[in-house]
Amino acid sequence: MFPAYISWVPTVLLVYDFYPVDNIINFLALICEFTYLDSLFKGLQAAVGAHLADTMLSFLLAPLYYVLPFFAESLLFYLQYCVFMVLPLLLLALGCSLEYLKSEIDFASWITASGFTTHSCLPDAMFSSTLSGMNIHLWLDTLPWVSKYLLCMATAMYFILFLFLLETNFFRDAWPLMLQSTFRKFFNQAGEALVHMCLWCLLFFVCMTGLWFMMAVVIYPEQMMVALSGVGGLGFIAFSMFTRYRASKEQITLFLKQEVPDILDLVCDNFLREFDRQDLAGPSQNRNRLGQKVAEVARVEMRKYVDKRFNLVQLAQLSGGQAGDYQKMDTNTLFRQIFDRALLKAESWSALGPQSERPAGGALGALSSALGLKKGGDEGPQTQAHQVKTTEQILIESGLQQEDTSDMEHFTMRVRISDRETELRDKSVHSYSEDQRQKLMNVFVRCLEGLPMAADVEDVLEDPKMLGRAIYRAQKSKMEVFNRARLKDGLADAGSLVPAVSKKSATDSAQKISLLELFISDVNQQELKKYEFYIARYLDDVLDSTNIAESIASFVWRESPLEIKKQLRLTLDEHCVGSSMQRVFEDLRRWKSSVMKQSGDAGLRASLTLKKAPEGGEQSTGLLQMLEQIQVIDRSASADYRRLVWKMLERKVNEWKDEEETEYVISPNELENFVRELLSGQLWWGALVELLRRIGFPIDLDGGGSPNTLPVAIVREEFELFLPVQKKGGLLSREKVPDFLFAVTRADGTDGGCGRIWKAQMIKLMQKLQICGHVNVPQQGAERSSKGTSKKALSRNDQQAETLNDLAQYGWPDWLQRAWNSKARDWVRKDGSSVGAICPFIPKKELYGFLQEIAFKTDTQKPDNKAFQGSKVDDDYDDWRKVKDGDGYVNAIWNLRGKALLELRGVWQECFFHILADMSNEVTDKQKGLILFEICRQDQLKFYGQHAQYRDANRDGLLHVNFLFHWLRENLVQNTGECSLQVLQKVLERCELTLPRIVVTSLYHSAKPTDNFNDSWNLRKVSDLEDRIVMYLVKGLPAESVEALIFDVLSVPSLQDIGKAELKFIFQQVDTKLGTNGFLEPREIRALITFLGQAGMSLADLLKSLKTLGCDFPELKIKEAFLLLDTSGDDLMDLPEFLGLMDYVIVRLIPQEIMRVMGLEPQQVILRLVVAVLTLLSVFLFVFVSLGAFHVEIAVDSDSSGSAATMIRTGIALLAVVALKRDGSEEDEERFFKDARERLYAMMGVTHSQIDARRRAMGYSAGGVPQVSGMTAGKGGMGQIKLLKGRPADEGDDGDDGDDGGDD
Repeated sequence: MFPAYISWVPTVLLVYDFYPVDNIINFLALICEFTYLDSLFKGLQAAVGAHLADTMLSFLLAPLYYVLPFFAESLLFYLQYCVFMVLPLLLLALGCSLEYLKSEIDFASWITASGFTTHSCLPDAMFSSTLSGMNIHLWLDTLPWVSKYLLCMATAMYFILFLFLLETNFFRDAWPLMLQSTFRKFFNQAGEALVHMCLWCLLFFVCMTGLWFMMAVVIYPEQMMVALSGVGGLGFIAFSMFTRYRASKEQITLFLKQEVPDILDLVCDNFLREFDRQDLAGPSQNRNRLGQKVAEVARVEMRKYVDKRFNLVQLAQLSGGQAGDYQKMDTNTLFRQIFDRALLKAESWSALGPQSERPAGGALGALSSALGLKKGGDEGPQTQAHQVKTTEQILIESGLQQEDTSDMEHFTMRVRISDRETELRDKSVHSYSEDQRQKLMNVFVRCLEGLPMAADVEDVLEDPKMLGRAIYRAQKSKMEVFNRARLKDGLADAGSLVPAVSKKSATDSAQKISLLELFISDVNQQELKKYEFYIARYLDDVLDSTNIAESIASFVWRESPLEIKKQLRLTLDEHCVGSSMQRVFEDLRRWKSSVMKQSGDAGLRASLTLKKAPEGGEQSTGLLQMLEQIQVIDRSASADYRRLVWKMLERKVNEWKDEEETEYVISPNELENFVRELLSGQLWWGALVELLRRIGFPIDLDGGGSPNTLPVAIVREEFELFLPVQKKGGLLSREKVPDFLFAVTRADGTDGGCGRIWKAQMIKLMQKLQICGHVNVPQQGAERSSKGTSKKALSRNDQQAETLNDLAQYGWPDWLQRAWNSKARDWVRKDGSSVGAICPFIPKKELYGFLQEIAFKTDTQKPDNKAFQGSKVDDDYDDWRKVKDGDGYVNAIWNLRGKALLELRGVWQECFFHILADMSNEVTDKQKGLILFEICRQDQLKFYGQHAQYRDANRDGLLHVNFLFHWLRENLVQNTGECSLQVLQKVLERCELTLPRIVVTSLYHSAKPTDNFNDSWNLRKVSDLEDRIVMYLVKGLPAESVEALIFDVLSVPSLQDIGKAELKFIFQQVDTKLGTNGFLEPREIRALITFLGQAGMSLADLLKSLKTLGCDFPELKIKEAFLLLDTSGDDLMDLPEFLGLMDYVIVRLIPQEIMRVMGLEPQQVILRLVVAVLTLLSVFLFVFVSLGAFHVEIAVDSDSSGSAATMIRTGIALLAVVALKRDGSEEDEERFFKDARERLYAMMGVTHSQIDARRRAMGYSAGGVPQVSGMTAGKGGMGQIKLLKGRPADEGDDGDDGDDGGDD
């Protein structure tokens, strides 16, 4: 369908784009609201019943909803029709104009030529007794040809537009779908062309009329003078009045811009000064006293809870302090000390030191001992205080602004709470300054203070003891989550572990446990129920054949060649520490020094001489021997290889020897350069061995007979016989290294750029695929001890491998080695001869099969096997099945792959990491995760040592699915004394305790870590977390406690309508304004309740407050502004809306009122213009009648014509005098601005003397404000200068303007 927005019809006239029914219905609903018909309907519902009343209403509204759309669409269509029918009428109007001009020309010709021909005209609408007296035939025959064409065009256009409007509104979708776009383009282009043609005709008509008028002025100047004078007079009057209106408006605007800020400041200052003067003696002190009393009562009660929880009195005596001193300690100071240590590690508590207002002994020592403080030794804690950050400092550095509100004044706190603009923007966008905004906010909260409040809310605020105890009860109800209580029956199922895991001792029935620990256990239990789902979800993604194929292709074609090139570069880099090239030159320098010491220059020359080629088993001599000694040539190299190298050296030495030398000898001074050029970009045998070691190539360097490794002799033989080595004279070009690896691994074209995969590369690939990539078990004879002390050595054997050489040292279990042997190929020589059962390389095509074999056991089941007792893990992963043991716990995971069911071999390291992460117990550090996995595996080995029947050699190095389930159950579900950060966040959410995320994270990391798992699992002790949460919340209530206080503890009826979501949002705003820490202190809670009970003022209260301020604004305008600015729709004006009202008053209300008083409103100006035009028309009518009385024939003499022109000029001159006389004098302008100033002062409720006194105090002259730069006199300038003047000297002034500089 063709889009409607590009239609040729304007959008406002389209039925489909502009649907007026909703607007009509809304208008009718508004009428019903204003006429209180909704109240009448409610009464009808109460009288006859809701069902019957609704039925009657539906019956009455049926015509409105079913008939109104039809009439609305019809009306809109008729509107379109009338709008576009103007276009054909324009053509007819053009024809009438042309006929009128032609008739005038014909009349003139008749006068001069005494001949006149009657023609018909377009206005002949009736064909009997028409204007021309002709019937229709004669009328058409005598109609001018231009009129005929225009009439035909108008008629055709009428029907075309009618058809186009019908198509656009009603038949736009009637065309076939494939042709709609084409038809829409055609109708749009045709409609636009038709409208443009009409507009061009209209432009032609306007231009033609203008040219005709100019021609008439030139031909008949005397007759057209009256018309010209009329047009000129009207234009001059309109221009002069518009200029005056604009100048006056600019002057008034400048006047208000200078005056209103000072007046607004004065009004606010007067109100605040008077309010504080009347309020300071009693009410103000009483408000602050009530707030302090509430805080005192709440904290006294909370202190009792702290004494009971931490047993501070007893610990004060044990720490050497006196219990009596502790009882005298200030509660606020005590709570501040507890709060300051909430986010600190226990080791840093003592570094804070005693406060200056308290002795370092008894009380603080008691507190330190109670909360676990450690002595700082001989060093005083104050010397370390600057190194330790308090909780408040930590929150500030975390981006949470903090502020102490304990001494904040009542109204200041109310302003902070009521100011909702602060969190919306940083800078003020009001028409007044930020200082004035602050004053207006202070005015608003003080106006609210004098307004009545709900009686139940006021009763709560006036009883500090009741409110303080209620705050404590709300706070204590949340603290109950962290209190420990005795369990009657112990932990459920504490000792019911099946034989798959070592038993824990059952929890004693007398053990104390908190609700937080129960929540932790429940959260972990819920996560453990998804254990099989987490395994299936992870494996389904990891073992996906498409993902594996893409990863394998990327590894063998890109990653592996890049790694080999990297190691090759490091091997041949002379400046790289430990590289083969660097060792060659170190050996060369030592060899040269040794020969010089033993044989001198002669011996060195002999050693650098290329002697005859070695024959058979002869030892190398001369230069060839030197290369052997610096390990460029292997001592075990074959004779053929030596001769090959000798021939290459012969060519090189011939290039480097001196011309006068007869022997092939290298100068000692050029020896290093010779070797550098010889080996540049080439690999010799020693460098090749180093490269193979770096990339983990399976070569048996130590001759220990490692399984699946190639002996050194075989690799050396491959090197010597490699064709590029033969061509390069015994050296291998670095560009040919991939080809050498390709050849030695016996690869084909599908095995990648560097040949087949060896063990180190396979482990790297397995780590990338996250499939058994870290299975590394000790070799036989190196079995780890099952004692706890062996855990300290786990990190040494499970280091995260960084290089291929490290990965080559991995010890694979037998089942993994068997899987490798089954997929790898036996290595054979090029001639096909075998070298034994050596399988060092695996083809690329066997990689997927190898990965599947290590992930699943070889035992399979048929999908249709009825004896298989497996069930789906999840509906989303229906190809994964689980088998449970006799106790109902998962015992095995099976996967349907192809036509067989395969059992998961076990859980490897990467899967273990993901399971913990999915269960919200993530191990962030991979190295620690490997240690934790090994700890779990050691526990499994200990269990297998006790129950050998459960051990399966095909799972060595992995975790059994059933054992891991019970291990997690034992160490997470039943171990409620420890938890992770993710679990803590979930538990706090379930406890309905909302704290900033950064606070929860800081609390967690400052708590004591677990003593288990060899510091590999980032868990924290729950008991310490509970204490720290209590320490953090000791000063105030979190959002949920405030909610319980208002809705449950206090149960204030007036506040029950507030939604919980709204209350939480308000809490977050208040918390942000008064210091973001996640809780509100008692004084802040009292201010919050005050805000909730008195959030704004009604219209009557607003009018009363404005009168209190002394402002005299039109009541109707204030009502309009109230309805306009009440964006919340609660019929109350809050602080942001009040600030918006002040913007409305300054920007619109005051200027409009001043303009009305000064007679400068648009309707007043238009009325003046109409009166002036009527006056001018009366004058011209008199002139026209006068000229008609003296009308003469054309042959009249020139004197009478001159007298008529003189009369016209005289009339125009009189008109100009009348128009210019309204410019006014200087006294009129002064009176004009005096009236404006008086009205402004009266509206704002100030006097001249107050304004003058304020300006004198601010350093201005008493007579006015600082002058605006660039102000000039002249027309309008005098008014602007007088506008800036102050009160005239004759108005109650003695003539002294207070300006010692004199009058200018």
